Amino acid sequence: MKDWKFYNHAAIPTTAPHEKVDLSPIIDGTIWGLKGKPLFARWTENFDCEYKTDWWYCIKDEPFDFSQIKSKRRTEIRKGLKLNRVKVVKALNYIDEIYRIQSECYDDYPEQYRPEHSYEITLQFCRTWDMNHIVYMGFSEQTGEATGFACVEPMGEYVNFEILKVPNKHKNSQVVAALIYAILIDMLNSNNFKYVCDGARNLVHQTKFMDYLVKQFAFRYAYCDLRMEYNPIIKPIIKALFPFRKILKKMTTNRLIYKIMAVLTMEEIARKSHERN
Repeated sequence: MKDWKFYNHAAIPTTAPHEKVDLSPIIDGTIWGLKGKPLFARWTENFDCEYKTDWWYCIKDEPFDFSQIKSKRRTEIRKGLKLNRVKVVKALNYIDEIYRIQSECYDDYPEQYRPEHSYEITLQFCRTWDMNHIVYMGFSEQTGEATGFACVEPMGEYVNFEILKVPNKHKNSQVVAALIYAILIDMLNSNNFKYVCDGARNLVHQTKFMDYLVKQFAFRYAYCDLRMEYNPIIKPIIKALFPFRKILKKMTTNRLIYKIMAVLTMEEIARKSHERN
C-alpha cells in the first residue's frame, strides 16, 4: 500500500497534495489492514480549487522575492540572519541539541496535545531525517548555542515542511525567520521545486504558524475538499457522537475528548464538502 501511510491513528496519502489519490484501498477495505491499524482515513480532492473551503494546505509556490515583502518583515529577516548562523547539518551529529530544543518547546505545549517525547524517539527521528530529509539548524552568532532547527523533505516535485522548533527564549532573535528564509532560498530559488508545503490545516496543534508564513513569507492557502472514511469498528461511534459535538467541545480539557473533537470537526468539514459537490 505504497500510496498510504499511518499517522496519528489515521491513514493519509503519501502522494503530493496536487496529485490524485489512489482510492482503491478505501473501496476494497484493505486500508484498515495498514500497519498501525488506522481508525480513519483522510484525504483531499480538488486541490487549489477556485472556491474557499474550510480545509486547506499552506504553500509557497513562487520564488521568494525579498523586495516584495513589507519593510517590517524584511527587518525581522535581516535581524534573524545577523544574530543567527543557519546551516544544513546531519541530525545525528546534533541529536543532543535537537533533543534539548524539542524538550524546551514541548514543555510549553498544553497537556491536551503535548506529544510523547524521549531521547529514543528523537534518535529515531534523527536517523530518518538523515536518510531522506534536510535539516537546517540555527546557531547564535554570539554564543554558538543551537537556537532552533527545521526539517524539510523533498518529495518529487514539491518540498514538505515537516517540522520547525525554536524555544521561546530564542524567538526574539528572529531565528524562525532566518531558518525559513534559508529553506525558501534553497528549495524555491536555487532548486526550483514546484512548491514548499507546510501541510494541511491542523485541528490538533493550535498554533498561528501558518498565519505567520502567509504574512511574513507570502505563503498562501490552497483550498481543497476534505474526505473522510472510518474503520467499520469506529464508524458507528462517530455517527453517534456527531450530534453531540457542541457539548463535547466544552469538555476539551480532557486529552481524549480533545482528540475526538478534532476528528468530529474534520467530519463536519468533510460533510460540508460533500454537500457542496
